[in-house]
Amino acid sequence: MNTRTTSAQMSWSPPPLNSIKINCDASFENNRNFAVIAAVARNSYGVIVDGINAQVPASSTLVVECLALRLGSHLIEQHGWQHVFLESDCKLAIEMINNLNPVY
Repeated sequence: MNTRTTSAQMSWSPPPLNSIKINCDASFENNRNFAVIAAVARNSYGVIVDGINAQVPASSTLVVECLALRLGSHLIEQHGWQHVFLESDCKLAIEMINNLNPVY
């Protein structure tokens, strides 16, 4: 599994042939006790092949962004996909997953 960070200024690009790209995101407001997380999976033609969303208790933006990535990983497990790109706009969450910025 590859994990990458995307930038809001960049446009979406499809994954390589015979692979899946899962875009994960979260919406969180500090004055609320919940957030909405989502993951959308697309094939190399850009066609949505699955998606999932959930409302979750929220304590911080980083936590809900990580929960969105975990939700995306559930799609990988559910479908048994092998060639997957898991993306998020939360650089710190991606670095934590890749162990580039461990948080203890």
